[in-house]
Amino acid sequence: MIDYLYNQVAPAGTTAVGQQVFAFTTSAPSGKAVRWRLSHLADTIDQTASEHPHCRVLSLACGHLREAGLSQAVRGGAVSVLHAIDQDPVSLAVVRRDYADIPCMSAAEGSVRQILKFGIPHDELHLAYAAGLYDYLEIGAAQALTRRLFDALAPGGRLIVPNFLRTNFARGYMESFMDWHLIVRDRTEIESIGASLLPDDVAESRYFEDPFGVVGYLEVVRRDRT
Repeated sequence: MIDYLYNQVAPAGTTAVGQQVFAFTTSAPSGKAVRWRLSHLADTIDQTASEHPHCRVLSLACGHLREAGLSQAVRGGAVSVLHAIDQDPVSLAVVRRDYADIPCMSAAEGSVRQILKFGIPHDELHLAYAAGLYDYLEIGAAQALTRRLFDALAPGGRLIVPNFLRTNFARGYMESFMDWHLIVRDRTEIESIGASLLPDDVAESRYFEDPFGVVGYLEVVRRDRT
């Protein structure tokens, strides 16, 4: 489904009414926000690679990991390792198939429950993010997972946490017609996701939104205390 939003090409055999629904859902602010998130993550990977030679990146709940295909750093070999973790083996099979030519790719099955219990199986990360995961986590689990991800960062490493906003344009359509209920948050609630982090460990924390007011982002940087 996310690939449909990215590519904006309806499935073969879609009816005329289906084409209208598809055109609406993919061109609405929510569809634009999902594509902006993809582009932003790819750009952030490239920026991270320019700041940290041989950088290490983690995508949690990676889905099909389409940002890897957009990232010049990933394609150009500037990323040392890109860890892709998802609980869905079918998604991971797509990642392994579509990015088989990328040496830095490392795809592994894993769940939030496992990470909360055992921690992140990687460390010294320069960038970690979970593109579509926090929309399904209650605040306690979201804060605990953020702590786990932050602990896996190298000094100067960056964690990005996106979450759909309460006021996003698509909410009524998704809930009424699709029976799809995300855990949506406002700015204060998104910022509270980082409440489990020790202030002395945080070099920078900022909140921002996409240009469409659909998704809010928490971004935190680990302090270098050496």
